[in-house]
Amino acid sequence: MEKLRELLEQCLGQNFVHMIISNPRKLDEARKIDVRPYEERGSILFQFSEYRNNQVFHQNRTKEEALEQILKLLAGMYRQMEFRTAQKQYTVLVSKKGKVTIKSRLQKHSVKVELTHNRKKQYILPENEPVPFLVELGVQTA
Repeated sequence: MEKLRELLEQCLGQNFVHMIISNPRKLDEARKIDVRPYEERGSILFQFSEYRNNQVFHQNRTKEEALEQILKLLAGMYRQMEFRTAQKQYTVLVSKKGKVTIKSRLQKHSVKVELTHNRKKQYILPENEPVPFLVELGVQTA
């Protein structure tokens, strides 16, 4: 777990993109937990999204709190974690006996870290911009 702690301390910074903690040991635990960074009032926080049944529960944590929470989750409740930084993708597996296996590989494409809390939706057609063929069909106005 010490190697994992060092890796997380290094990666939970400006280059951290996304994390998924999954494969719970007990059925009454959350199905998966998503962790993503966002910026609020000049500081970086981490949003934990727990997926339980048909509900999602959110918690916001500082870097130190997030690190301790992730290690606690992997120590007893979950068996798998995948996370991405801008350059690498990591897979962490925890065995029944507590042995931690860390695998890493380079990202094929560099990923941009998005720290906004309220992201703009990605629509197929751009909002408030006329599309020429739809204007000609009369579906959209110029």
